[in-house]
Amino acid sequence: MEQIQVEEFESYLEQHTDSESRRMLLLPILGYCRETVFLQNETIHWDANIWYLERMRLPEHRVNPSSAFVTVSFIEITMPENRRYAQEFMKYQIGITGQSVSTMVIKFGGIKQFLIWLCERKESACSCSEEQIDRYLQEIQERGIIPKTFNEYVTGLSQFYHFMTVRGYMERMPFHPEYYIKKVIRRHHDRSVSPEICTELLGLLHLLPEHLRCMYLHLWCLGLRISEVCTLKGNSYYKKDDETWIQLYQTKMKTYKRIPIAEGLYKIMQVYIRRNNIGPDEYLFKNKNGGACLTQTFRERMKKFCKEQGIAEGEYLFQTHDYRHTVATFFYESGASLQSVRDYLGHSYQEMTEQYIDYVPQKIAKANDEYFKQPGNNLAAGLRKGGKRGR
Repeated sequence: MEQIQVEEFESYLEQHTDSESRRMLLLPILGYCRETVFLQNETIHWDANIWYLERMRLPEHRVNPSSAFVTVSFIEITMPENRRYAQEFMKYQIGITGQSVSTMVIKFGGIKQFLIWLCERKESACSCSEEQIDRYLQEIQERGIIPKTFNEYVTGLSQFYHFMTVRGYMERMPFHPEYYIKKVIRRHHDRSVSPEICTELLGLLHLLPEHLRCMYLHLWCLGLRISEVCTLKGNSYYKKDDETWIQLYQTKMKTYKRIPIAEGLYKIMQVYIRRNNIGPDEYLFKNKNGGACLTQTFRERMKKFCKEQGIAEGEYLFQTHDYRHTVATFFYESGASLQSVRDYLGHSYQEMTEQYIDYVPQKIAKANDEYFKQPGNNLAAGLRKGGKRGR
């Protein structure tokens, strides 16, 4: 079904329904029929304009249950030839690469933008010239995106055209991606949440529903990724040798990790589990269908709450990942080694962990001040003692 047919159906409803409520009631029928046919067909309908990922039966480690990615849409690519190339590419991504759903869908989003751009100019992806790709990338660059994001666009196009050449749709790559890759200069952004804001939020936490309170505490106490919080289960907590622990699956790193937690949080969660009759394999924080709570749902609820309560005089923008910075910085300031912080956060590389330690320039300046205040380390005193040349 093409987009123009969808628009014709919407136009028909607008002309033949008595009320807006009736039209809104009938409007989802088209999507429901499309989904039912795709999911229940004997074989996967690979040339469908919208794919429903539920049908792909992907292994658990490739799917983030708290993510909103449930479909892949090709309907915006209006030229049938370009759409077929996009479908073949995504079929390869799903079946061969082993990448996570979020990685595949985000990457495809950039490729789809390019194919839509070609369709607007009635150009086939196979006949696209290096000059056209150069023009497209210049337009992307003019949007003012950061080098890292720009490089992701270039890499996505490179992978798409590499696939096209391997499959024999093209004889050679139409452009040289290495000519376009930009140097990425890492800039550290201090994202830690101030103690004042945390205190203000904690004082108002009782106004939130119980599940949102518990989810926030996992951010504030533990610095977990929000995807990790959303996918916690009834058996995630345990006691060993009078110590309380949490074990969770890191969707991003594709591995399990366990970390110690405060006994207070452990007790709160045991009460929550009993009160809500949550089984060992059930999600603690559920959506309306019983699956894992979506990360976007939690973010929106918390942003709305902070705005309504006027946190930091209405200036505070709630960001879940900021609490990860907060916990990492707190540990480091309290004397934990960088390696220990890395292990706690579950990072693969120390460089990644360094991005989570905030206010480093201030720490260096403070350390310098303390050093030169000590007897014998004063630079001026050393110069006086040593004469004109400080010897």
